[in-house]
Amino acid sequence: MNKKIILLAMLFTASAIFISCDRNDDDPTPGIVLTSPETVRVYADQTTATNAVNFNATGAWTATVSYPPTTTATVRSTAPTWITIDRSSGNAGSNHIINITFTEINFSGEDRIAIITIRSGDTEIVITITQRGVDADNNIPVNPDNPYANLTQSQIVALLIASNVKKNAAPEVKILAEGTGFNSIQINRNQQRMLGKYQDMNGEILIFEYVEGFTNYIFSDGGEKIRETLEDNFWENFAVFWRNGREHFHEYTWTVSGRTFTGTDNNDDKLIITLDENEMFVSVQVKWREYVRTFTITYGNVNPTFPEGFNRGDFREEGAVNPAVVVATNVIGNTAGVVEVRAIVEWDYKEIGVTETVAQSAFVGNGFSLSLPTLSNNMPHPLPNEFPFIACQHIQHITISDNAARMSEMVGFLAYNSVRRGLHSLRASFARVGLVYIV
Repeated sequence: MNKKIILLAMLFTASAIFISCDRNDDDPTPGIVLTSPETVRVYADQTTATNAVNFNATGAWTATVSYPPTTTATVRSTAPTWITIDRSSGNAGSNHIINITFTEINFSGEDRIAIITIRSGDTEIVITITQRGVDADNNIPVNPDNPYANLTQSQIVALLIASNVKKNAAPEVKILAEGTGFNSIQINRNQQRMLGKYQDMNGEILIFEYVEGFTNYIFSDGGEKIRETLEDNFWENFAVFWRNGREHFHEYTWTVSGRTFTGTDNNDDKLIITLDENEMFVSVQVKWREYVRTFTITYGNVNPTFPEGFNRGDFREEGAVNPAVVVATNVIGNTAGVVEVRAIVEWDYKEIGVTETVAQSAFVGNGFSLSLPTLSNNMPHPLPNEFPFIACQHIQHITISDNAARMSEMVGFLAYNSVRRGLHSLRASFARVGLVYIV
């Protein structure tokens, strides 16, 4: 009897062990159960998604961020830089939470997608994360470093037109041409004063226009000093570069980088405009074939004044007759045999020197007087107000009569003897300032 009981007990124990082993084999392998949605969608300017991913894991797990399989291989080879997760691994347990941070605002206007893959043992789950291309108001966020990246061509043109109008209406503006540093224009609309000038490398003024109220003082590159009365709508219509730019800006195809707009026309010429944070012009660069000039624009603290060294009383009213002027000193040297003096113009035409006599006069008493005619091409021509000839020996005066026409490229005089043979070639220097228009 006792043997039977012992045997039964042994069989029961063996059976219990067998049953216990079977239950272990039937236990599920480590896995994951997602308790949150399989997709997460956020707006373009959203920075976090708290408690975005929730799951239970029966074993150790890992999480990674990548682009979806539908993305090109080149893009998939790198991890997205615009999204991070706060946990990338853990042990078995319930209510695991992964928070998402969006490190970059989506300025592209297009949705972008990443996936979070969680693995535990042989189990894998995928959560799709979409950062939309618009904000909650359905607008594309503006990138402060590239605020105009999403503008169309027509929107760019409209912006530049509006910015140009604001520039022209600014109360105080100063524009400086870079490269030389001596071309500038200053405008103060409240004071109704404007000064535009060109100076040489020594700072000496060669050309200027000064407006005060409705009076314009003009000092030209020929030394002429004119005073004119402007129309009543001058200040209303006065503009620098373009009055409104409506037609001009449409001629270009535009690209944008940051706040700089580069326009290219059909001739591959370029116009480059940079705006500040207030959408005001701060730089304009013109590239026309070999010509390149950059203009820097600043606003405020502009006080144009009449240039020093000039007298308002010297500026004659436009149209007034200019009095006879003794304009030059003439050094002929040995005047023996001189019976005639000619004023000449020289220029190069296809690398062939051309000399044209524009006036001639008898040489009497070691002096002469020239009445200069209008040249055949009717172009304005500056005449030097002084001829500093080289071999200074005998100084004579050259008187130009009232009806002298404007001359150009005047380089000197020729002295002739009785048989009209040239005795002296007297060349003028244009190095000094003071080229004057004689009209």
